[in-house]
Amino acid sequence: MPVVLTRAEQFDEHVHAALSRLGRTWADQLAGIDVVVAEVSDDDSQVVLGRATPARGAQPPRLVVHRRSIEARARGARERELLVHQVLVEALAELLGLDPSLVDPESGDTD
Repeated sequence: MPVVLTRAEQFDEHVHAALSRLGRTWADQLAGIDVVVAEVSDDDSQVVLGRATPARGAQPPRLVVHRRSIEARARGARERELLVHQVLVEALAELLGLDPSLVDPESGDTD
């Protein structure tokens, strides 16, 4: 019997795939960063797809991806996968102080 993944599990797989792809170049930098999938953003005033939070004291830097915001914006599995990747690229670039095109030159803008 085939295994059927929930939407949350499918989303987690997209995040894992994007991190694996980024890890080919940025493994050392990603090793010290927490990556979190949140259902929704804490900010009710705007739609936030993801965010980067720098280290604070003993708390490591963090990349947060907002599942429901991305699912609402994407029009299918492939677009969702690409959008997850783009959000992680932009958040990692912010943490590293780099332009997103330097983090992943092949990653295009999803807008």
